Amino acid sequence: MTRKQSVGCFQTYHEAKQTYEKTKAEVDTFLKRKEPVPAALVESLNKNHQVCDQQRNTLMVANMRLVFSICSHYTGRGVDSDDIIQEATLGLMKAVERFDPRLGNSFSTYASWWIRCFAGKGVQYQSNKRVTQVPDNRLAREQTLMREIDAFQSKHGYSPSDEELIMSTARATIKKLSKRQLQLLRANPSTGKTISFEAPISENDARAFGQRLCGSEPSPETLVMTMQGLTELKQEIYKVLTIADPRKSNPERNNVIMRMRFGFHSEMSRMPLKNIGDKVGITRERTRQIIEARLAYHGYTERLFILKLDNMMTLLEAVSDIG
Repeated sequence: MTRKQSVGCFQTYHEAKQTYEKTKAEVDTFLKRKEPVPAALVESLNKNHQVCDQQRNTLMVANMRLVFSICSHYTGRGVDSDDIIQEATLGLMKAVERFDPRLGNSFSTYASWWIRCFAGKGVQYQSNKRVTQVPDNRLAREQTLMREIDAFQSKHGYSPSDEELIMSTARATIKKLSKRQLQLLRANPSTGKTISFEAPISENDARAFGQRLCGSEPSPETLVMTMQGLTELKQEIYKVLTIADPRKSNPERNNVIMRMRFGFHSEMSRMPLKNIGDKVGITRERTRQIIEARLAYHGYTERLFILKLDNMMTLLEAVSDIG
């Protein structure tokens, strides 16, 4: 495609794009008013959209050789050439959309900047397979620093110190860095190996790496919730053991029976029904009836109440471990 043909395509593209945007605004106005859109506007919108697509595709195809030429400089960096071309094509598409031929600039010069920009970013992010996104300026400084270090090593045969690197380089990007920033860039490159939280710390330590990042102490929220749950359980269990049904006689004896049955007495163990009956002077069956009636009054069965006690003991152990 000659320069004259290229300028003509761009002029047609921009004219159709301006008409399309103007027509779309008019269509949106009709839609907001909930009025029927004239058929002429719809036809004009579709026509200009087709013209934009046609001219953009023509310009894209005509400049693909420029994409291939620039992408050849990014091969051999651990990224497939098809991926680099795909990223660079996005840069060419951006250049076609933003180029203005009325300024008198060359499109190839303008498009080259966008193509290199997109291809470079694609190489930076795909070659390292990074999980976290690193700012582009940080990556650019690291790459510049690595190139300067390689050049110094090739010339002098050894790795430069920070002072030697600053003195020998002519790049303003490196000279503007403080000594501390330079040390951080050299010690912690973003292109370093990614470490999984699930990976073992070492051959001798089988713990996961993530265990070193979180403290062994529980969070304040966990501690508060544990203490609140323990307090509520204690109150509920105390109510079952001490508050009797007012319709029942001899509440003091029944409280003693409840404490012996569930281990809240001097021996600190759950006593069988027969032993409890022998101590208070009643039969085993009467003992069972008293316990069942007390639990039913508070909405429990014996099994559920024992589970409640087990939960309280678990929370007590957790609190003692924290302490």
